[in-house]
Amino acid sequence: MGIVTAGLGRVAVFLLNCMPDWQHEELVAMEEHARLVARDPKYENITFALHLASTLMPFTRFLPGRPIGIAPGLFTAYFFCRVIDDIADGDRPLVGFDSFEDLADNLKRQMEENAFGDSNVEILLRGTIRDMQKYRGVDIRPYVVRFLDAMNYECQRRISHQVSTRQELYNLYQNSFGVPQDMAFIGIGSHLRSSDIPELADLQGRIYAVRDLEQELQQGIVFIPNEVGSIDATSLAVQDWVREELRQGHDTAEHLRSLSMDWKARRIVGFIADGIDEIISAYK
Repeated sequence: MGIVTAGLGRVAVFLLNCMPDWQHEELVAMEEHARLVARDPKYENITFALHLASTLMPFTRFLPGRPIGIAPGLFTAYFFCRVIDDIADGDRPLVGFDSFEDLADNLKRQMEENAFGDSNVEILLRGTIRDMQKYRGVDIRPYVVRFLDAMNYECQRRISHQVSTRQELYNLYQNSFGVPQDMAFIGIGSHLRSSDIPELADLQGRIYAVRDLEQELQQGIVFIPNEVGSIDATSLAVQDWVREELRQGHDTAEHLRSLSMDWKARRIVGFIADGIDEIISAYK
């Protein structure tokens, strides 16, 4: 159970369990929002935007029942992916399982049986699957399986301090970043998928690797390609790699903005590209 129910009396827990599923999921997502922003305030803007997109729709916001925005379920989906990513990276403890693989297998089994537990990540997964199916007609369980497998691979890389090739990292980014992008495209009602523009996932992975370089190296997480020949952040080889990643990242972000796509997809792509530009500008 998450801190939503921790320390509550029996009556309070009973009332919580009487809530509609969507309301319980929203409460859990808000809990995760508070936890994430307390850890790093930089996430405040993106999570606020996702909450509005999921719940705010002009002219219908005052109607009774569940508030539905232009991208229903996206707020919940974001925090499901965030929790899983944090566990894989070691930023959040793994509770109740001997390994990340055990956790992933358990979530896959719950998806197959359509029966979910009461931990935060299970509640968030339940809502994400239901909302994408109900409001967008898309079964995202295959996407979630891909994401869980990618996160399991990331976890194993961290534990073994693995150094991967550029191609291996490219393949990883297509699932670890591509699947959350697909959830965003699906949630907002676009027909575009990450496989249509694979450079978007690659861009996020490469620039985030530069942004988090020193912190992740301290955790044993290496996203410097094996071809660089060094994993010492102070080496000339790594510094040259960083400069080239930033240069190519800027060019790729500009290229992505020039592509033809529906306006809904453009909102997602533009949002990601703008975030990439902010990271690159911080290095100037």
